[in-house]
Amino acid sequence: MREGERACPIRHPIPAQRTVAEIVISAIVVVAVVYGREVLMPLSLAAVIAFMLSPAVAWLAKRGAPRLVAIALVLSTFIGVALFSATLFSSQIVSLTGSLATYKSNLAEKARSLSPATGGGALQRAVDSLDALRNEVDRQTGGTAADDQIRVVVESEPARGVQGLVETMRSALGPAEMALLTLVYVAVLLAGQYDLVDRVVRLAGVENMSESSAALSMAGERLSRFFLHQGAINLGFAAVTLAVLATLGIPNALLWAMAVALLRFIPFIGVFVAALPPLLLAAAVSPHWGLLLGVLAYFLIMELVTSNLVEPVVMGRHAGLSPLAFIAAGSFWWVVWGPVGLLLAAPLTTTLVVLGQFFPSMRYITLLFGDQPPLTPEQEYYHRLLARDSTTAAEVFESAGESGGALAVCDQIVLPALAIAAMDFRDHRISAERAEAIAATLREAAEMGLQISPDGAVDGDGTIIPGLGPIDAAAARLVAAVLSRTTGRAFVAAQASTGLLALASLKAEGSGTEALVLFTVGGLGHAQMTHMARRASALFPDRRVIVFEREDRAREAVGEEEGSTLRCATLARLGQLLTLEQ
Repeated sequence: MREGERACPIRHPIPAQRTVAEIVISAIVVVAVVYGREVLMPLSLAAVIAFMLSPAVAWLAKRGAPRLVAIALVLSTFIGVALFSATLFSSQIVSLTGSLATYKSNLAEKARSLSPATGGGALQRAVDSLDALRNEVDRQTGGTAADDQIRVVVESEPARGVQGLVETMRSALGPAEMALLTLVYVAVLLAGQYDLVDRVVRLAGVENMSESSAALSMAGERLSRFFLHQGAINLGFAAVTLAVLATLGIPNALLWAMAVALLRFIPFIGVFVAALPPLLLAAAVSPHWGLLLGVLAYFLIMELVTSNLVEPVVMGRHAGLSPLAFIAAGSFWWVVWGPVGLLLAAPLTTTLVVLGQFFPSMRYITLLFGDQPPLTPEQEYYHRLLARDSTTAAEVFESAGESGGALAVCDQIVLPALAIAAMDFRDHRISAERAEAIAATLREAAEMGLQISPDGAVDGDGTIIPGLGPIDAAAARLVAAVLSRTTGRAFVAAQASTGLLALASLKAEGSGTEALVLFTVGGLGHAQMTHMARRASALFPDRRVIVFEREDRAREAVGEEEGSTLRCATLARLGQLLTLEQ
């Protein structure tokens, strides 16, 4: 700093400026992803492969192999398997092209048979696709048709033959260059794994070391487990597919089994993409429709069994992405990076979801793309009450079953939801009209789900006095009905008023109930409920007073009793106290 200059205080960006900055940074990242695909695509692919291979490297290292030797062995094995698979895949493609003419005639016949009813548009497009595939493979592999064309061109214009050779070499060098660059990245990532992790942790900030270390560990563990388990499941799926398709007589069954093993890494839609060629061939090789329906039934049944029975047992769950999130992420990566992006969509998005669990600035990614419920059960129930969706709110009661189930549902879901509503009403986030609507929705839900009317009873063995406001009043009526059903006793809730006014009205009416329950889910605080309890004891010295407060769990845990007043915070405990009181 030069002399005479004053130090400027550091100003933190206000929320609006921070939001604009985040939008600008996100836009820059998207542009970099689009225009930097030549570097970022092999780097991302290498990171995924490194996650897949790192358990094998660690296994060899634990058994005494030097790390570089372990990396060389694992990479050599991976390259050998990849080359063998690519050679096998190519031979299957070449074998397939030799039979395309026969398949074309069968498909054309089926298209003509369907044309009176449907126009045969789909099958006709399939015929055209087979033509295009055959021509392309012949051109790339030097088939008969391509040989004739090249021979004519070479004799008439030799220069164009050289140009075609250069173009062919250039088209082949593109994937080879990407594969070589990816392998180099994989070797570097495996060799410098720990150093790279340390640098990422330092980049995130030493003060955030615990969060960044946990995020990286969880991301690596989840991705490694995902690829290991998913790869084993896919190989099993492919083996069964090979056996079934070969038995059914589908040509090149090995090719389609390999496609299934690869494409099932794309969640939700990969297996259906892999099933399209076998379905097309089933329609082509058989004069009837039975083979096509059999292949379709196999893929549907096999995918349902694998997704709903095998994967939950082996993997516990999927990669942590919701179906809608993956479709959105897959669409984005498909547009940006094509088929490679679609294969990388699951691991890349999974990594972002894991990072969002530890870094607040990325938490929205976890919320939007993760498979965890966005709301807790009580928050979701409160949302249903706010939306006046009594039908969905009633499902909670319907799942409660008989007797103690209703008490548990009220304790764990309904009353916590009403506590949120009472807090919102107390803080003026919802109006009195909205609170009354919540109370009406709760009453309708209880009538549908429990077949009880919270307003039905007129007298009983105990009276529940709501603390303050429409939320406490609605909760008290519900609790009275549920306790009456579960304890075999008759309980009523004060209807005309709440709080001290309800106590005064009860005194004036001379009600003969033996127990008074002062009830609140948040309408009144602890001090106010204590004052109300003392007032109730003064007005009704011969009756037992029980105070129910949702936030008073500590007092309930030690069984504290203030004079003739008992306190509780759960309906299960309240039911016990009321039953003993009788």
